[in-house]
Amino acid sequence: MNKRIIEGTFVNGELPTESKLVDELKVSKTTVRLAEARLIAENKIVKLQGKGTFVKGYTATGTVKRNIYVIANPHFRIGKLEYWDAVYDGIINALDYDRFALKLIIPPEDSRRQHEFMLQEQITSDNSSIIFLGEFPALTGYVAERRESLPMVRVGIPGPELIAGVSSDCEIEMLIAVKYLYSLGHRRIAFIGGFENDAGTKIKIRVLNDFAAAHSCTIPPAYIINTDYASFEAHLNAADRLMTLPERPTAVICINDQVAQTVCAGIKRTGFSIPDDVSVIGCDATSAQKNDPVLTTVDTHPAMIGKRALELAGTPGDKFWLLSERISPVLLIGKSTAPVRPEKEV
Repeated sequence: MNKRIIEGTFVNGELPTESKLVDELKVSKTTVRLAEARLIAENKIVKLQGKGTFVKGYTATGTVKRNIYVIANPHFRIGKLEYWDAVYDGIINALDYDRFALKLIIPPEDSRRQHEFMLQEQITSDNSSIIFLGEFPALTGYVAERRESLPMVRVGIPGPELIAGVSSDCEIEMLIAVKYLYSLGHRRIAFIGGFENDAGTKIKIRVLNDFAAAHSCTIPPAYIINTDYASFEAHLNAADRLMTLPERPTAVICINDQVAQTVCAGIKRTGFSIPDDVSVIGCDATSAQKNDPVLTTVDTHPAMIGKRALELAGTPGDKFWLLSERISPVLLIGKSTAPVRPEKEV
C-alpha cells in the first residue's frame, strides 16, 4: 500500500474501500487495517468521516490541497499591530480547510537573516502560495527569483517586487480624512505616521501637503511626526509635542486606529479634550469602538482584504504576478471629531 502511495497510483489520491484493497492486494482485512493504522500514524493518509480515506494532501473532492504560507511581521507574534490581526482574521474566517493548508511564518526581526530564513522553509512552487502581510524589503531578491513560478500576494502598498497585491487605496484614505476635517473648518491639521521610510506614511504626507497647498493652508514641518508603529511611548510623545507647540493643531490624523487611541490618551494627559479642543481621526476601523470617545476613522476593510488575498493566492492563473487590486475605503464618523471651536489656554 505504501509503495502505491509513493508511486501515486491511487486515482485523485483516494484509497479504495477496505474490501477492494483485500481483493486487489490479496491480503486479509486485518492486514489492511493494520497497514492503514500505520500509515495514519506516519501522517501519510487521512480518514475523513463519511468521505473516505485519502493520501495526505488530497481532499474528498479529489484535488490536492494548496499550501498557503502567510508571512507576517515579527511584531505580529506580540499582538502590537491590530491591523494585521484583522487581516489575518479575514484569512482564517474565509479558509476552506478541505482545499487549503495554512501555515503562519514569522521571520526574524533582523532583516539580514530573513532571506536565509525563507530559504530554510523550502517553500516550493509545487501547489504552494505565499501571502506577505506588509513590506519585506530584505526579501526582494527572494521574491524576484520566484515570482513567475511561485504564486505570491502582498497585502499592503504595492512595492517594487512585481507580485500580485491587494490593498486599500492609501491616497484615498488620506484624502477622505483631510477633506472631512476641512469641511469642519480645520486648517491646522497634523499627521502622526509610521516610520519615515514607510510607503504608506510617505503617500499620506504627500496627500496632506498637496491638499493644503491647493486650499491655501500651510502644514508646518512640526505638524508631521514619524513614529514606530508598535511604540505606545512614541505615540504619547508625539501627542505631547503637538499639544505644546506655540500654535497647536486643531486636528490630528493618525496612521491607524491603534496609534489614534494612544494619541487620544496623550492629548488628554496634556489637559485638552477630544473633540472640544482637538479632533482626532484614525484609519482602518480595527479598534475605533474601543476608544473614548469612539473614533472617527477611515474603514479600510482589513478582513475583506485578508479574504481577497486568500482568494487570489488560492486560485492562481496565468501571469498571476501582474494582478493588483484595491478596495475602496469609507469614512465612519464617530465622536472624536467636531467643528473648530475657540481655543483655550492650559
